[in-house]
Amino acid sequence: MYDQHDTLIAIGGVNQDPFAESKRVGRLRRFYIHPDYRDKKIGTYLLMHIEQYAKTYFERLDLFTDTAQAAHFYQSRGYQSIVSAHHNFYKIL
Repeated sequence: MYDQHDTLIAIGGVNQDPFAESKRVGRLRRFYIHPDYRDKKIGTYLLMHIEQYAKTYFERLDLFTDTAQAAHFYQSRGYQSIVSAHHNFYKIL
């Protein structure tokens, strides 16, 4: 996503999780919101859009984050914590 000055303010993607046993498990990747645009619902909007797209291909999304702020963001949007070598949150779509 870009703002009116063509500055990148949000980005994120999804792909098949190469560590999962099922091909129906996706992995949320490279999800970032520019610090100046956080707490403005842009992250929520982008995540909802990615999840809607992902439902076509996947039953679950996995992700890894290492910050408390991001962990809170994902948990408040329905992601569950899990102990795994490759991800620490997941959501059933």
